[in-house]
Amino acid sequence: MQPTRSDGLPNAGNAVGVAGQVWSAGAMGRLAASRAMEVTFRKDLRHRTSSWEAVRPKGIRIPGKAWGLGRGGMPHDLVQLIVECAIGERRGFWGSIAAGASFRSTDRRRTNPGRQVIAANKATIDQVEGAFHMHFDRWVKGEPTPAAPHLDEIGPLWDGLGDGGSITIEWPTLRVLRVDAGADSAQPDLAPAPGESQGPRPTLPGLTRKG
Repeated sequence: MQPTRSDGLPNAGNAVGVAGQVWSAGAMGRLAASRAMEVTFRKDLRHRTSSWEAVRPKGIRIPGKAWGLGRGGMPHDLVQLIVECAIGERRGFWGSIAAGASFRSTDRRRTNPGRQVIAANKATIDQVEGAFHMHFDRWVKGEPTPAAPHLDEIGPLWDGLGDGGSITIEWPTLRVLRVDAGADSAQPDLAPAPGESQGPRPTLPGLTRKG
């Protein structure tokens, strides 16, 4: 008999969470179909900031506050979204947003149900921060991580955005739904030619939150 998570989904698949939970592809598909959320990340080159807005399944919009662009690489929250989804973790920061949480880093009034979600998921939210850095570091070093294909896909899309450009990603599938190149964009090729090096991977930007 295979173990199950506390939410009843089987631990029988190929995505491993921060505490070793394993989600089957079928279970992940059922969850995505019933609770998909859209997250749009926007680049503001004039003010050297990035921001995001999540839209829950019922159409409720959760705007995040602006972050400094730092060295211009993918924003912290975008990388965390990729890592959480890639390892199958649904109770981290982004899973909590989808479930109704509003953190202090969002421009939305906090509610009692949202606070309950954060309280229930607090241990996982804290663990995910460490997992996020671990998987990002592995990717930078070229070491195996389930996040690598998604970072390889989404990183160049973000880098190619011009002022006001945006990319919309579906949680938890990581499907790229829309790309608005913005002004003066220089969209790169999505993948190098066979045998061509991708060049050095970026370090995680030291971002500072504004607001």
